[in-house]
Amino acid sequence: MTVARRLLLLALLAVFPAQAADRDALWRIVSRQCLPQAAEGRFTPPCLAVEEGAVLLKDRNGVAQLLALPRDQVSGVEAGRNQPGLWAAAWGWRGRMQGLLGRPITRDWMALTVNSSLGRSQDQFHIHLDCLSRASHEGLAGLMGEGVVRLEGHDYHVWPMAEADLVRQDPVILASERLGLASDERTRLTVALAGALGDRLWLLAHLAEPARLDFGHAEEIQDHDCQGP
Repeated sequence: MTVARRLLLLALLAVFPAQAADRDALWRIVSRQCLPQAAEGRFTPPCLAVEEGAVLLKDRNGVAQLLALPRDQVSGVEAGRNQPGLWAAAWGWRGRMQGLLGRPITRDWMALTVNSSLGRSQDQFHIHLDCLSRASHEGLAGLMGEGVVRLEGHDYHVWPMAEADLVRQDPVILASERLGLASDERTRLTVALAGALGDRLWLLAHLAEPARLDFGHAEEIQDHDCQGP
């Protein structure tokens, strides 16, 4: 997200305080719509699926953007909650995105992102599933291992991760540990997973710097128009 877009967002929040204050909308959809419908064996939009520990919604923005959420109430990255099954389910829902797009998405063009507590609009933990932006794809293409990569104007710490590890390791917890974050620092953490060749993933982490109008918005590495291959 550019500085201009961040300033616009701040201005909109000032003009529409009531709408901005409704930070529980996602949780109400999960608890009052998706979960009851799952018990009845049917779904209506935006609910798409409910699995053990995971709920899938179609986001109102983007061609194929989906949201993966826990079945119970979890605030966000600052909760320090271990949720590997949620991330594994989210990565496995790539086929749903392909169905919406009407074409395949190779794993190196897919990304999962979670915004920091400073860069989100909802207080129910949610993972954005969408296409990786072309610029971010190019930025990660030459990466061979652990390092720091500048994407969309921000420095991201990057580590390789095996896809199979998603069933036992939570990327948020893993990134917090590798950055040595104290519990009160996790509010600034934004995390992403991007596909790589073979069975690897890239785990990305960045810390928000609100004084510089950087609110920890890993969603910036995604392209909600899915213009890549």
